[in-house]
Parts: sequence; structure tokens; C-alpha cells
Amino acid sequence: MSNQDLPIFLRDERVHQILQEVVGSIPENSEAYLHGGAARNAVYYRLFKEELPQRDFDMVLIGDKDLFVANLFARGFVRGKKNIETAATFKKPKRENPSEDFADWVYLDIVFRKNMTIQESLKQKVNFIINGSAINLRDIESPDWFEKIVTLPGTLEDLKLKRLRTNKRYPINIYACVRFVSLGFAPPSREDLDNMIEDLRNIDDVKFIRDRDKVIRYVGSADKVREIVKQLGIKVDILDLNSIKKIPSL
Repeated sequence: MSNQDLPIFLRDERVHQILQEVVGSIPENSEAYLHGGAARNAVYYRLFKEELPQRDFDMVLIGDKDLFVANLFARGFVRGKKNIETAATFKKPKRENPSEDFADWVYLDIVFRKNMTIQESLKQKVNFIINGSAINLRDIESPDWFEKIVTLPGTLEDLKLKRLRTNKRYPINIYACVRFVSLGFAPPSREDLDNMIEDLRNIDDVKFIRDRDKVIRYVGSADKVREIVKQLGIKVDILDLNSIKKIPSL
């Protein structure tokens, strides 16, 4: 199969090699799926031949966590900052003598599941329906990988229409919403937007800083972020924590 037919994230030869090592780490009695940005962007590129920004690889491992982690270590992966019972991050350098720069590494952000299907995991986890797709890692080099993707109802339709609809509410959803609108996605419904602002008041300080900086970086400047927020009819300054804390409880 030509590289042009592979998921877009495999066009980078080093990324391709590292993901092959991840596939080789999956225990026989387990399944691992790409979801989130990597899966969504692969589908989006297949539909529009346009690339969307991506920094890491969100994954779901259903099965033997301990053996999978041991296999990753045996292949030279090291832990990232997250390391809890249900989730962990791992990374491997893309080049010799890597710096601390994010671009020098392939990051895996892994959720560990038991007694759950990938469809159930998507339903429980993803924020917007457009993010409700998953690719079995064992299928990423298959000619029919696109036909094998797992999706929530409406995911492909929403991607084709560039439409935002909420699947699960999180305090950080408004920041993801602004990033997608900056890329040409249609704004969500007024009800969804109102819910995002209501949920935003519950954001913690660490996630606020992370997602504030992320949305500014993606959109290009704080002024551009605020312009999109104004276009969405939102009066709260989502880049100011004091403003957020003053959001009234409904």
C-alpha cells in the first residue's frame, strides 16, 4: 500500500516506526485503539485532504495493562508526567539527542480500560461527537483501515459538515470549541455554548493555564481568541481566571 493511502500520521517515517513498536507491544489478549486527535485527523484528512494540528497520540488499551507497559519499556519508551492507575503518558524520541521540545518526541497518552468496549469508552470520554472515532492500532497499515474505524453515531456526518455537537461536558470544552471554530468549524448550538460557559466556572487553576495557553498557541494570539469568543456571543473573558470565577451559578 502506498504511503499516500495510509492514515496521515504515518507519513512521518519515524512516527510510523514508533507506532509499529507500539503495535508490537500489545498483548495477544488485548486491544489498543487510537482515538482523539490522531483518529479524528486521519478521518478528516481522508474526507478533505486537509491536515489538522496534532501534538500527541491519544490511546485506549483494553486488556492487560501491566504486560503492555512492560513491553513499552522493553522497546525503549519512557514515562511522561502522567502516571495514575487508569491513565499514563509515555514517550520515545523521534531523533538522536532530543531536546525537551515537544516536537522531538512521540507522546502516547493512554487510558487503561477493563471490561469495556471501545464504543463504550468513546461514549464515556470524548467531548465532541467529531472526536468519537477510534482506529485499532493493528489496522493502521491495512488497506481498508478507513472502513474498519469505530465511531459514535453521527461522528462522520459531523466531520463532513464541520459541525460541533457536545457528547460529554467538561470545564475545558469552550477552549476546544474556539480552536475548532478557528479552523472553520460551525459554532455549536446556543444551548451547547451556554453549557460550556456554565461548566467553565468549575475549571481548576492548572487546567485553566494549560488550556488558555493552548488555545492562544493554536489560534495565534489572545486577541484572535477574544474575537472568536465575541463572535460566539460569549461575554466572559475565557482567558482571565478572575472573570471565569465570577460566572454565576445556574
